[in-house]
Amino acid sequence: MFREIFGNVPRDFLKCSERFSEMFREIYWKDLELFCKEKISV
Repeated sequence: MFREIFGNVPRDFLKCSERFSEMFREIYWKDLELFCKEKISV
């Protein structure tokens, strides 16, 4: 996804962006999972 948006941006920047997106996704999904568990258990 990032490569399509940025095209010919330096590789280091792409690596950093991908790492950030993975980190964000992990945090987001953990929060979403906890939220869903709370809703289901109530």
